[in-house]
Amino acid sequence: MKKLILLLVLFLCTGVTALMAQTRTVTGTVTSSVEGEGPIPGVSVAVPGTTVGGFTDASGNFSINVPQNARTLVFSFIGMKTQEVVITGLNRVDVVMEQDLLNLDEIIVTGVAAGTPKKKMAVSVERIGAERLKDVIAG
Repeated sequence: MKKLILLLVLFLCTGVTALMAQTRTVTGTVTSSVEGEGPIPGVSVAVPGTTVGGFTDASGNFSINVPQNARTLVFSFIGMKTQEVVITGLNRVDVVMEQDLLNLDEIIVTGVAAGTPKKKMAVSVERIGAERLKDVIAG
């Protein structure tokens, strides 16, 4: 009788664990609101409060396995406004991101010149302040 009860408890625990671990896949595309820019590669896509996340590919597409109880996804990218999008009941989400020029104080551009593996690498770093960046974006 003890073995039967132990077996029943084991199956019950396994069933509860399987129900809690269920996920679903959410896919979509992230594009820019700026005319002519199209899809945005490298946008961070995350489920708030978890370690679940990913990035858009070169075509701005993403596919992420989210917990069944996930309600929102957060989309963020440098120079764009972070967006929190409700995904309850949705399997496809297409997001249009807007520019956020006010929160971009400065940008660091890094260039690496590399030759054959036998040669040393040269690294160049330049810091561009908000004043210079404003002129580049506006012009």
